[in-house]
Amino acid sequence: DEDLLCELAIDDMLLYLSAKFQYFGKDNTFYGIPEPDESLSEKVQISNDEKDEEAQTYHDTNLPLLTEEQKIIYDTITYDIENQRGRVYSLDAAGGCGKTFTCNTLLSSVRKDGHTALSMAMTGIAALLLRLGMTFHRGTGCPVPCHEDSTSKFTLQSREADRLRKAKLIVIDEVSMQHKNQFDMLDR
Repeated sequence: DEDLLCELAIDDMLLYLSAKFQYFGKDNTFYGIPEPDESLSEKVQISNDEKDEEAQTYHDTNLPLLTEEQKIIYDTITYDIENQRGRVYSLDAAGGCGKTFTCNTLLSSVRKDGHTALSMAMTGIAALLLRLGMTFHRGTGCPVPCHEDSTSKFTLQSREADRLRKAKLIVIDEVSMQHKNQFDMLDR
């Protein structure tokens, strides 16, 4: 709906500003700007269930459409997932090169076999483009603002924390917008 997209665009800008100000030890309120609205991320989550009933079809339809470069990325990451080699990858390319398409194909590859794959983005609009996407803040329980000593809102015994532990793949789109504190919070 157009109103939600407008709200998300404004909130995405507030989130972006918050991340930039945090780098200098400030927050939005220091400059008289509202903080991002955490409740909007509730509207962005497509599903409470990480099961993707259409994963097999999506995967089978789109795997042959990957370019040669995308297929190399896909093969490398799926190999590491299948062999339980924990790795961190960064896909950096110009807009329109198919990063989201490649990520969605990777996500469907994991989900088609019944495994957990989490798709998150730093902004609500980007989260809408990922299959079963949600904002990073919703997916990890990250507070806004996230300080040096912040911890997740999720308890260790919660369903959400268990989902993070079980994930064979976690995709975070627009990760370059992420503040160091958010990485540290996720690592805790």
